[in-house]
Amino acid sequence: MARQRPDAFSLALCLIFAAEVHLCRREPQQVREFAEAAIAISGEQGFPIYLAWGTLLQGWTLAESGSHQAGIARLRQGLEAYAATGASLARPSLLGLLADAHGMAGEFGAGVELLDEAMSIAERTGERLDTSSLLRMKGEQILAGSGDNGLAREEAEACFHKAVAVARQQGARSLELRAALSLARLCRSKGKPEAARRCLPASMAHSEKALTHPTCNRPGPCSMKPAEQALTPSMTMDRIQARFESLWLRCGGQRPQDTFAELSAYYGGPGRYYHTLYHVRRCLRDLDWARTRMPDADAVELALWCHDIIYVPGAPDNEARSADWFLRHADGRMAEADRIAAMILDTTHMGVPADPAGRYTVDIDLATLGSPGARFRRNARLLRAERPDMDDATYDAAERKYLGKLLARPRLYHTDLFHDRYEAVARHNLALRLAQPVPG
Repeated sequence: MARQRPDAFSLALCLIFAAEVHLCRREPQQVREFAEAAIAISGEQGFPIYLAWGTLLQGWTLAESGSHQAGIARLRQGLEAYAATGASLARPSLLGLLADAHGMAGEFGAGVELLDEAMSIAERTGERLDTSSLLRMKGEQILAGSGDNGLAREEAEACFHKAVAVARQQGARSLELRAALSLARLCRSKGKPEAARRCLPASMAHSEKALTHPTCNRPGPCSMKPAEQALTPSMTMDRIQARFESLWLRCGGQRPQDTFAELSAYYGGPGRYYHTLYHVRRCLRDLDWARTRMPDADAVELALWCHDIIYVPGAPDNEARSADWFLRHADGRMAEADRIAAMILDTTHMGVPADPAGRYTVDIDLATLGSPGARFRRNARLLRAERPDMDDATYDAAERKYLGKLLARPRLYHTDLFHDRYEAVARHNLALRLAQPVPG
């Protein structure tokens, strides 16, 4: 409606509000589009507040896309421009955007400082609209920057409890749910699955739809069987099957339904906790983000679907057997079959792939190393659960040896795209893990 009116001021305001809605939903592409439209009209018409606000939102999308330092610089530019107008409304929320960007860059100390500043302003001014989100973000960044430090966990837990209480008092059910999920994940990571379950029902009963939204697109914090970890609520078996079957046919394969049935049976097999369809789904999220900037995206995707088909804990030939499985099912009908099989073999991570598409394949496979700290630690626990044949000391020594070799590389990620997006956070995660005490 605003676009049909000659009132440019109202249009700029509506564009900012539209960007904010998509920000709440963590939809950076839409945020960027509305923010840049707001910047254009505000610059043209001379609306400095909306020009600054749009600049802030644009900066957040840069950080979200992996250009962390460029995003942080743009956010600071927007904050300075906003302050220069004399405006103070929403400053806690805008500082929260900058804190989020620092967290994406692995600069958790700076993020926590900004969040404390934002909450101090909120207390002084009474502007508590985003207090629950700021508290939850502070808890997440404390966890991400502290490893398994017990005092930090207690501080993070207190943040999550406060975030739940504030959201409940405000009647903000979606914010209450997000904070409750963070609290439940922390409880489960501390070996308290029953406490984790008790965190959720009141919030979940209010909002079933929230559970299927991408902002909650993570495995649940309650105890799960291996097969249950294969999919997130927003990626149903029907949708993931349809995606695979379409790709399989597009690449020249036959019998897509039978092929997917066998593939999903492998990924849902007993003893799998990390190497499941959930890991494939995480890979697909990174692939979709980078699809337009990589060569031969379909070939990369098919390699990712198949790279962990065969997983026998401790076996040295899992990738080779996965490549053989793929070639048998390709049955000579795919023009790129040999190349895709080579990309599957690249996921042994033994060197730099010669094929540019192979470099994207292995970078996406290792993207989980650059996850936020809580998710990185959760993945580590899932990997540990797949090796019940090893005692803690033996497993710890083997894990340290492998992660140490990764950390010693000049680069973890071979492509500039994934290096810029994940390298700093991944190195931080690995260094924290290797700094933990050796089990007694």
